[in-house]
Amino acid sequence: MYHDILQILNRNSAWMQWNLFLALIPLLLSFYLFNPTASSTLRWGTGFLTGMLGILSFSSITSISLALLRQGSILYLLFAGLLVSGIAGMDALCFPGRSRSTLWWFGGIVFILFLPNAPYLLTDIIHLIEDIRQTRSIWVLTLFAIPLYLIVLSLGFVAYTLSLVNLRNYLKSQHLSHWVIPGESSIHFLSAIGICLGRFERFNSWDLLTNPAQVIEQIIRYLKNPYDWIIIAISFMILAGLYYLVKFIIESVAIARRVSVIE
Repeated sequence: MYHDILQILNRNSAWMQWNLFLALIPLLLSFYLFNPTASSTLRWGTGFLTGMLGILSFSSITSISLALLRQGSILYLLFAGLLVSGIAGMDALCFPGRSRSTLWWFGGIVFILFLPNAPYLLTDIIHLIEDIRQTRSIWVLTLFAIPLYLIVLSLGFVAYTLSLVNLRNYLKSQHLSHWVIPGESSIHFLSAIGICLGRFERFNSWDLLTNPAQVIEQIIRYLKNPYDWIIIAISFMILAGLYYLVKFIIESVAIARRVSVIE
């Protein structure tokens, strides 16, 4: 039994730590971009967990950083910097009383780029199939492997939901409530494309900086192929459905806590 548990941890700990780290980055950003007055316990707890996972994934972070330095074109980086500055400038012109800084817009773009990593964790259920095949003990599967997967996958999607809830509340606070539904739908759609790019084409969020031509070319292929549209549409419906379900649960728990405090 202990041998099976160690084998499961050996096969899965690396990708679980790394993918959960990537999933928590947009949640952490969402607190500072959209909801800086959120509970300090929630913000610091998210920061602590993200930091711990980052330390455990230090080798991956180092290798990716070196790859970015080697592969990232200076022209692409300059273009990205000019794009962010241009967006911030347009924001200042259009909304002079409540414009956001260039740093805020940079964080917002990073938030959008990394957000698909959170629901992407749902696709890692395929690793459970391999564990079921290789694990001899039914007790290890039911009492350890399946609960472990449920915790990791749930954390990823809760991070996705909370990130969007923070964005939703921010839009409302900025008197942009009419953008909530279109914004959420657009993010579900972009995340569905991101999941397909990550699972089937093995692209990462940073490939838009190091390999933008291939990423854009693949997206165009997806949009031209009706079969890919079906996969994207199914992914979109799953994301939207789970998002509203998890949001309902989170809001119900929050309401119950407020009622208990009043009583």
